[in-house]
Amino acid sequence: MRCNFLILAAAAALIALAGSCSRAVGEAAAHNESGSPWIADPADSVCGLPDPRMLSNPARIDYVSVLAATPEMRRIQQEGIDPASPRGVVLRQQAVDRLFHAAEFVRSREGYCSVWKRIAHRDGRSIPDVSAAVRARFPASQPLPDGEVSAR
Repeated sequence: MRCNFLILAAAAALIALAGSCSRAVGEAAAHNESGSPWIADPADSVCGLPDPRMLSNPARIDYVSVLAATPEMRRIQQEGIDPASPRGVVLRQQAVDRLFHAAEFVRSREGYCSVWKRIAHRDGRSIPDVSAAVRARFPASQPLPDGEVSAR
């Protein structure tokens, strides 16, 4: 029964994500045309302010490599767990939650207004990369035990 719920929840999340992606492309174009000096898609916001028009001091992160460095994603890789299986979906969500909390901690501690997967400034200035600081927040140990889901 619980596996069916997890599969249904994952399917509902994917459907919602697909709908939000198409809206996000239009929103990003609207933000960029509105005179914002920041070039960013709101869907690429990891934590902090999600609206490019409100940014003052954002940071960026190599989302794919940092996510892969979480204990949960390493476990999926090492144990050959199918990412689309119920266990794989739960572990990936735990990895995303862990990344979010670590990025939020670093954002707050370092004084950034937000952390983004992809972001640029129209004047070409460099955006600080906090990937190493976020990765350093991950334990070297194993992920949460089976059945335990982190709260976000």
